[in-house]
Amino acid sequence: MFSIKSQLKKLYLNLIFNTSNSYKKQESNNKNSIYIIGTPSHGNLGDQAIALAQHKFCEEFFSDFNVIEVQDFETYKLLKGIRSNINKDDLFFFHGGGNFGNLYSSAQENRKFVLKKIPNQRFFLFPQSIYFTKDRQGIKELKNTQNYIDKKDIVLFLREKVSFELSREFFKAPSVLTPDIVTFLEINSVEKSREGIVFLLRNDIEKNVSEDYFEKLINILRKENNIVLSDTHVGDENIIYKEKREKILIDFWNKLSSKELIITDRLHGMIFGYITKTPTIVFDNNNGKISASYNTWFTDIDYIKYVDNSISVDEIVHIIDEFKKEKFDFNRIDYDFEKMANIIRK
Repeated sequence: MFSIKSQLKKLYLNLIFNTSNSYKKQESNNKNSIYIIGTPSHGNLGDQAIALAQHKFCEEFFSDFNVIEVQDFETYKLLKGIRSNINKDDLFFFHGGGNFGNLYSSAQENRKFVLKKIPNQRFFLFPQSIYFTKDRQGIKELKNTQNYIDKKDIVLFLREKVSFELSREFFKAPSVLTPDIVTFLEINSVEKSREGIVFLLRNDIEKNVSEDYFEKLINILRKENNIVLSDTHVGDENIIYKEKREKILIDFWNKLSSKELIITDRLHGMIFGYITKTPTIVFDNNNGKISASYNTWFTDIDYIKYVDNSISVDEIVHIIDEFKKEKFDFNRIDYDFEKMANIIRK
């Protein structure tokens, strides 16, 4: 997800941004604050959608708080100013997603740094998937994570049952099962005709279906369908600032809303299909977070279909043809995010 180039860019931004002492407490309004730490500046639109949903969740259920977002490249520079301004009832949230484990070290180090520097506040982890490899590196990072999690007042929200059970096994902190926070979003898409198939395919360490497989599938489908090749990652060449995030996402979702079908191996490819009410066929990734999320929340969602990675190209073509003929109820996940808000307020 994160290239060396993108990480160097963030370090550079930390150096040139004159922010080390620039954090100032918002004007006195008798409100406590919620700090959302480590939101992304990179081009993964799934992570950007998580950041947007987190902010809207806080605005809806915690309107009596200031909501202050700290992007990943700002954390180290702004924390000193934050420490000097926090109240005992301020709340700290860590960005959600799929970076809790040893696959994405920068996100882990970000959390450790904040937990070390902010010792006595209440912390919450927005819905995450957990993945520690079973090799020496993964075992070492798990022990390290246990050391800093178990000493804190923190609640861990997990976005699927596999991670929920792992969290209960690994950590002393309370573990709570909730859907991915992006499912909280309501998209008011304009009614329009749909045409064509969009592929949202990953090309990173989580890829689990071969390029040859998708190439054969695309070549067959192209004979009778308008095909668009895309991804939910738009590259790390440009920093995505929080002020630009919502427009970028809405533009992307509008493009998806014009399609008849999404085919994806991205978790947020599936979730974008869900929130835009675009029928979606989804393959698993290499660490099983997609199948785990689907089996936890999406099995009864009629317009989201999970297919096993071992299925043949001919079989999936047949499934696609039949799926396109179906009429959908566009039913919703059975979860009320007010439950999550009530846990936070306890």
